[in-house]
Amino acid sequence: MNNTTQLESITPVVGMGATELFLTERHAYTVVKVSRSGKRIWLRRDIALRVDTNGVAECQQYDFAPDFDAPTVEARLLKSGWRSGSSRFRFALRRFTLGTRQEYHNP
Repeated sequence: MNNTTQLESITPVVGMGATELFLTERHAYTVVKVSRSGKRIWLRRDIALRVDTNGVAECQQYDFAPDFDAPTVEARLLKSGWRSGSSRFRFALRRFTLGTRQEYHNP
């Protein structure tokens, strides 16, 4: 699930789904703006409503809706993929993939 090389080569478009990646957690976003160069994007976190009945479990299913009140996050395309934040330490930057919306909370 962390192999994102293919997803990072996707050309961003407004309305496209995106996922913020953590060690095990995932959060769904939507691309709301793309720069002319295509190397900067602005994203907004989606509302994720869990629709399964699995309780505290590994298998989770969500429906997504836009959250127009959520803050906008800017991400840049770097050699290491789509990153957000300002840090001289690459590992401290927030990481995103494009082309899919995923939400996952580690039980």
